[in-house]
Amino acid sequence: MRIATTILALLLLPLIGLSQFSITGSSPSDGATSVGTSTTVSITFSAPVDTTRPFDDNSSYVTNIDNITGQYWSTDSRTVNIVVVLQPDSVYFLGVFSAHPQGGGSLSAPYATHFTTASSFPPNLHSVSGTVSGGTTGVSPSYAIVGMTVNGLAGNNGPVFVGVSAADVNGDFTIPYVPEGTWYPIAAKDVNGDGDIDPSTGDVVAQSDAVVVSGGNVTGISIVFQSYASASFGDARDSILAYAQNNLPANRELRRVDSWNADSVGRASEWQFYYTTPGNSAVTAIRFEPFGLSSQTQTGMWDYLFYSKPIPNVAAAALADSFVAHVENQGGREFRYQAPAGDTVVFRAHLNLGDLNWSQFYQMIPDTNQFYWGAQYSYDRRITSDSSYSLQSKLFLGDFATGNIIAVTGVDEKLPQAPVAFALEQNYPNPFNPTTNIGFRLPAGQAGIADFGLVRLAVYDLLGREVAVLVNEKKAPGTYTVQFDGSGLTSGVYFYRLQAGGFVQTRKLLLLR
Repeated sequence: MRIATTILALLLLPLIGLSQFSITGSSPSDGATSVGTSTTVSITFSAPVDTTRPFDDNSSYVTNIDNITGQYWSTDSRTVNIVVVLQPDSVYFLGVFSAHPQGGGSLSAPYATHFTTASSFPPNLHSVSGTVSGGTTGVSPSYAIVGMTVNGLAGNNGPVFVGVSAADVNGDFTIPYVPEGTWYPIAAKDVNGDGDIDPSTGDVVAQSDAVVVSGGNVTGISIVFQSYASASFGDARDSILAYAQNNLPANRELRRVDSWNADSVGRASEWQFYYTTPGNSAVTAIRFEPFGLSSQTQTGMWDYLFYSKPIPNVAAAALADSFVAHVENQGGREFRYQAPAGDTVVFRAHLNLGDLNWSQFYQMIPDTNQFYWGAQYSYDRRITSDSSYSLQSKLFLGDFATGNIIAVTGVDEKLPQAPVAFALEQNYPNPFNPTTNIGFRLPAGQAGIADFGLVRLAVYDLLGREVAVLVNEKKAPGTYTVQFDGSGLTSGVYFYRLQAGGFVQTRKLLLLR
């Protein structure tokens, strides 16, 4: 999982003032006790919500509920119902920070509800209060999302929240029911109103020093917004190489470099270097992002990297700013300004460096013995925070040492038509290792309305045993793509089945390691 992406998604917050679209209530209500362990958490809005936009625990709310079994909207699209399974004698919170009305605009202020399955809240929970300020950013702290976390903005899986609330119009906040321990307060605000917290585009985030909660309430916490610039390849390379030298074996091998959210001058919100060690099946990913360096070592997640030749000398590679300058001059700049219509369309620019024969650039490569720079410019439509499908894309292959463009694809357009029938598409790529994409279509009924009940997409082995559930919730009509990660499964044939509104279809996929 990409750290920067997880952090940004968890901290989304629309600009205030675009509308007075607000949350009018919740069930359970804030402070509720004796909540059943199998229940539905409901959030009601002041106007119908645009339910075609993502609304989940990455893109729209922060929660410590770890067993969400389904979600559906009321017929008037004003109330979202989240079906959950809770633990006895436990305290829960859910803080909504992003939603959009059908007529356009965004949520005027975040909303948080806290409840417990016990008969009362435990006495060893305390409140943490303080103030968010704009610092040197000039950004108003009003209605910022604020949370107490285990790990702040660092770590390999994004912030882990133990409490959440919202600042008021003055930036003052109080987070209730915080357990005793040492926690890191964080805050964020979307300055440009695009629905993403991305420090490289001028959005602001903040983290204060660690706070010890023990024996009573904590007051006077100060959280100051900061701006973070995106990182150059050169800075990331030098920092990661130094980290690898101090923390990885001497016989380490660099297999691939990639970036996330590259801009038009070759800077990126995240750079990631993937290392392996001979005789070891694990891969270590070292990430460089505005919040610092982090590393993650896993077995199985990035197995495809072992097909790539190690990069012998990454210092000999052209700088990304040089390569991207060539990309922009060879059609990239024009592509950036030709966005398809739609509120959920996002532009993405990803850079790759290394042996790209085992990547989306494989058909463009003239010599499989060489290393290359690669850039993928794309426009994607978001379905959920971790699910999207491509509308348009364009690939650029560059010389490893000079950054000069070697090959460019035309614009690959995949504009979807409104589904008129159910369909389960063949996964791609197939065979795959370890991830593949599965697409399906749900048709619109009269006036675009349809009720399929629960839509379920699951994967099974040859014995019919369920190995993964990819979708199990109500869905609006539309075209969807979800990713299946086969990490941890053995090579072989598997089946995936879509069930929706009486429609059932099964297809076969092949995992090769």
